[in-house]
Amino acid sequence: MKIAVIGQGNTGQYVAEVAREKGHTVAEVFDVNRPLTEATDLTGVTCIDFSVAGMVPEHVNLCAKWGNNIVIGTTGWYDHLDEVTAMVDEAGIGCLYAPNFSLGVNLFFRTLQHVSQLFGGQDYDITIHEEHHTRKADAPSGTALELGKIALEGFRKKKELLFGNPDGRIREDQLQITSGRIGDVFGNHTVTLEGASDTIRLSHSIKSRRIFAEGAVTAAEWLEGQRGVYTIHDLIDSLLEDR
Repeated sequence: MKIAVIGQGNTGQYVAEVAREKGHTVAEVFDVNRPLTEATDLTGVTCIDFSVAGMVPEHVNLCAKWGNNIVIGTTGWYDHLDEVTAMVDEAGIGCLYAPNFSLGVNLFFRTLQHVSQLFGGQDYDITIHEEHHTRKADAPSGTALELGKIALEGFRKKKELLFGNPDGRIREDQLQITSGRIGDVFGNHTVTLEGASDTIRLSHSIKSRRIFAEGAVTAAEWLEGQRGVYTIHDLIDSLLEDR
């Protein structure tokens, strides 16, 4: 498979490394100095995007023009999901996106889903905290937002997500998500459930950004022959079915 890496940050560099180790060809590498918009033709190349949120719709548009599949690890663009979906469907390409390409994090999502279903209707409260490096552009993280979305489905007394620390009282129907930016932390996420008799704490920590690259390359491999928009959950379902 030929792969084009979009974004030469730490994760993008790992994508190229992992792709070569798995026997794929890294056809092109794009970054702020050589953006994808300057490419003339990438026909037959799968794009893996770890760039910036504002460029994702344009990158998808170019992939749709060339007939390329695209894997998106960039977060913060989900307000344009309908637009992206329309472009993907019209072009008949494959697109897989995820707020976090760590398979461990995505199993964490599934664990929270079961925990929320079990304890959401009981006398438990819940909160979410995430930590990342100081260079991260968005807060809360896409992973924290996904955790919040999952928790809302189980904790039906919670009606909305609340970001940060407000001056006043937090309502009982608000699920608080807080963020910390410190040093070079790759990604820590903690969900705390507080009951009358016990505390349940679920957490996941990333030790290396390489884990995101490994998941993204696996997603690109799976996406071959697929058409439409998929998430990491579709990938995991397929991997589990193959076991």
